Amino acid sequence: MWEEYPDVYGVRRSNRSRQEPSRFNIKEEASSGSESGSPKRRGQRQLKKQEKWKREPSEDEQEQGTSAESEPEQKKVKARRPVPRRTVPKPRVKKQPKTQRGKRKRQDSSDDDDEDDEAPKRQTRRRAAKNVSYKEDDDFETDSDDLIEMTGEGADEQQDNSETIEKVLDSRLGKKGATGASTTVYAIEANGDPSGDFDTEKDEGEVQYLIKWKGWSYIHSTWESEESLQQQKVKGLKKLENFKKKEDEIKQWLGKVSPEDVEYFNCQQELASELNKQYQIVERVIAVKTSKSTLGQTDFPAHSRKPAPSNEPEYLCKWMGLPYSECSWEDEALIGKKFQSCIDSFHSRNNSKTIPTRECKALKQRPRFVALKKQPAYLGGENLELRDYQLEGLNWLAHSWCKSNSVILADEMGLGKTIQTISFLSYLFHQHQLYGPFLIVVPLSTLTSWQREFEIWAPEINVVVYIGDLMSRNTIREYEWIHSQTKRLKFNALITTYEILLKDKTVLGSINWAFLGVDEAHRLKNDDSLLYKTLIDFKSHHRLLITGTPLQNSLKELWSLLHFIMPEK
Repeated sequence: MWEEYPDVYGVRRSNRSRQEPSRFNIKEEASSGSESGSPKRRGQRQLKKQEKWKREPSEDEQEQGTSAESEPEQKKVKARRPVPRRTVPKPRVKKQPKTQRGKRKRQDSSDDDDEDDEAPKRQTRRRAAKNVSYKEDDDFETDSDDLIEMTGEGADEQQDNSETIEKVLDSRLGKKGATGASTTVYAIEANGDPSGDFDTEKDEGEVQYLIKWKGWSYIHSTWESEESLQQQKVKGLKKLENFKKKEDEIKQWLGKVSPEDVEYFNCQQELASELNKQYQIVERVIAVKTSKSTLGQTDFPAHSRKPAPSNEPEYLCKWMGLPYSECSWEDEALIGKKFQSCIDSFHSRNNSKTIPTRECKALKQRPRFVALKKQPAYLGGENLELRDYQLEGLNWLAHSWCKSNSVILADEMGLGKTIQTISFLSYLFHQHQLYGPFLIVVPLSTLTSWQREFEIWAPEINVVVYIGDLMSRNTIREYEWIHSQTKRLKFNALITTYEILLKDKTVLGSINWAFLGVDEAHRLKNDDSLLYKTLIDFKSHHRLLITGTPLQNSLKELWSLLHFIMPEK
């Protein structure tokens, strides 16, 4: 079978671009080729690569004989063979005569003619294959300019101004169409509630949801219906579906539980509602900027666009009950109506001269102690008064400071150790012009109490609560830490927790503290603890440990506390 169709089985290179010239007896060569072609071809396939090009003269005769027999077949194959693409010859093709095939052309005239015919055909075949691959590479090759243009087009397509639902806070049955910007807190205070006169019997109603928008504070939350959300093509509709499923589950649960559980659930809902209202109160303004407003860039969400006057200042607001990472920029017209006092306090802190300095005389040489016979006017104002034992404790703390002795305040629980400590810091602030910095390390459970008592008893002291995640702490260090021009500390007192102190011990340990106070100091009874080893290396001029139980199990615990406050003695 392979003898009849040698080009199919690949025995010989009989597919040529032009017909072979016949110079010998076709019949004899054909017969000899048919008899001896098979064994020699098998032998060639079994030879190694180094014997591939060794051929005998009879082999050439066999090729000539068999080529004459397959002339009709060659014509058929040529008719079916596709025309090779026109390609520009590569420079290396010109070096073809230097190959081994070129040397064998000098053997005899028949070999020369035969090899001359084979060489162009092989060259054409190689050139066609290589050029085809190069052609394909050129077709699919992408220029760097094209990449830039495609990237630009993709970026334009990805720009999307639609808002995103961050949280669904509540639901209600409201007046149909009473949704959007008119339902924000500030819009209701200015123009009234559009759903306030809603009558379930007369007016057409719809289920509405209170939406907290991503990237906007709680004060911009709006009531939206499912239809209005779909019209605005907002993102995060999956959260609305989850909220609806949760409401259905709660309704089924309320129908099965006892009245006590229902009452408990209602109390939890009221507490959550109060927290949401608390998140709409500005606790502190920490930065200001002034920029000309442009079209589409205001301090309101996209669904409640309002034109803002040009050059109107914007304030970075820290919201009550929320970390510093939730701070947002708000325009003065919005927060100035209800929180003007926060803006005034911010400007007062920025322009304050009572900021920590190393040139304080009290740090270089302690003054002479003068006892306080009555409560100073700067403590608590007119409505607050210290008890007798608290005033005595204040005098004892002041006397110890004047003598350069760090002490342990070990009153029992409920006797006002927090108020005595704050009164002592206010005494240093007003009596000796020692403006800090004061570091107070407290448990997380008492941090809010410390912050509240500072606002009541020492409102002049700039207190920063250093707590929160990494983003919150970075925000504090960016806006509440130092003045950008003078590079001096802004705050007078810094309140933090044990855990945050261990995380940022490098930052906090780099400051030379005028006062170091530790609440619930019984955590320092173990001198091998990480907190003890960290705090004892802090640089401080005075130390105060606040604990109701300085001695519980052994004297070694008391020795650890005494060694902490007086490491040099």
